[in-house]
Order: sequence, then structure tokens, then C-alpha cells
Amino acid sequence: MLKKNFDKLPFRKMHGAGNDFVIIEDDEIEPGVAFSRQQFESIAHRKFGLGADQVILLSPSKKADVFMHIFNADGSLAGACGNATRCVAKIITDRSKRSSCKIETISGVLSCKVTAKGYEVNMGRPNFEGRAVGLSMEQDLSAIVMDQLPNIEGFALSMGNPHLVYFNNDFAGLDIAKIGASIEKDPHFAQGVNVGFAQKISDNHINLRVWERGSGETLACGSGACAAVVAGYNKDLLARDVKVSMAGGDLFIKYCANGEVFLTGPAVLIAEGVMNLDSASLAKPYVEA
Repeated sequence: MLKKNFDKLPFRKMHGAGNDFVIIEDDEIEPGVAFSRQQFESIAHRKFGLGADQVILLSPSKKADVFMHIFNADGSLAGACGNATRCVAKIITDRSKRSSCKIETISGVLSCKVTAKGYEVNMGRPNFEGRAVGLSMEQDLSAIVMDQLPNIEGFALSMGNPHLVYFNNDFAGLDIAKIGASIEKDPHFAQGVNVGFAQKISDNHINLRVWERGSGETLACGSGACAAVVAGYNKDLLARDVKVSMAGGDLFIKYCANGEVFLTGPAVLIAEGVMNLDSASLAKPYVEA
């Protein structure tokens, strides 16, 4: 249980290609016990809180250097976040003076290392099973047709969390926010879904926008970039090594022949400080909706 004075809770504000996070680290924090869902939402709020796409809680791990819990801007629990993983890898490697580390999540243990291009994360292997993306019925995951985009087939897969990826020559005329929000909560996907909109530039380069479940459109999405490259390769559109250009910057994805997906990109410390919390709001435990 919590023992410290949470009127002054230490935090870091970091970003990976514009995907920003409030990171809270404490050996005494027990994620799922200390904070309410409303508290996560309050911290992430861009007017009344510190502002973030996700709130990250770090606690001790028996399998890795640290256990990372990821909470979306609406307080819901996320299974994976490649950009947050790189930020946490920076914290660990800077502190330990090592060039590699391991980070445990609810989706498994991720191996990370420092490279010339930034921080590299082994995101594991994609899962192409319907249950992994929360589909309510069995269907071909490579040819998902939704009412919101009836003329384009989407490709569904999980990279620790569910993604639906669309490829098209031009998404400029589409209302990404409206379509993404509608598909995210479509009853076909029991757990909600992240929605990617990819435009092929070449076999080794795409532009990508991602609507993230629980957070809305973000400037970058690491697992979304991985999902887009995996989908593109399996649709015979892309090579295995691809630069993914997003509004917040470029990420580099390698989809290996053994099925593993590597994500490389920046991790930037914005600020460190303490936040003031209303202790009354900590009384109700976090319960996933």
C-alpha cells in the first residue's frame, strides 16, 4: 500500500516521436490499487492535469528491470505501447549505464537496447487469432470490412493490443477522428480496437495515422507502426524493413523472418517534477471497465 505523501508525487514527462507520457515510478506503488481510473484521467487531462496520451506506472518486477503498467488518457488499461517502452528503456539505461534492459508488461517481457537510431524494442510476434483482437465472430482477419469504410478492407492483428490497419493511396478526404472513434467502439471488437490509416510511399516507407483506443489520435503510435508494417508485408505491399512517418516523427520497423518485430525510435525527457494529487481521489481502487 502507499506510504508516501502524495501531495507531492514525483513524475517524469517524456515523449517518443510526440506520443507523450506521464511516468510515475515508486517501489511502493501497486498499480491497480493506488489509483482510481478517474485519477489517471485527471493526470492525463491537458487542461486540468499534466497532459499525456498515457500514464505509465513503474513498479518492481521479478522477471525484468521494471514492471510497466500503461493507462490510456481515459483511464483504461492498455496492453502495449512501444513509444512508452522506449521512454522507460531510456530511464533504465541512463540510470544503470547499461546499453540494454528488460521491461515487463501485462503482455509479456520486452527486451530493449540503445542503438545509433535511438532505442530499439523487441515487440515480440504478432498474433493473428480473432480472440487476440477481440472479434466477436470468426472471420478472415486479412479482409475485415466495416460499415464505416465499406470500400476498403482492413487487416486485423494484435501487437500486445488489438489493431485494425487500412491501406489506401490517400486518406486526406476522410474524417479520421469520426471514423476512428466509431470503429474503436464498434461492437464487432469486444475490447475496442486501435485503427491505423497507412499510405504507401514505397516498399520501405509509409505515412501513418493512428486512432488509439482510449486516447484518440496521437502524434505517433509504436505498436500501431508495427501493426501497419506487419499488415503491409502480409498484403504484399511492403518490405520487412520500413520507415514509418507519423505526425510526431519517424519510427523504424523491422519484421524479421522468425516473426519478431523490432521498433526503433527516439525517447525524450521533457521535464521532471512533482504533482499535487487530491488524496480523497485515491480511496477508490482502479477497476477496469
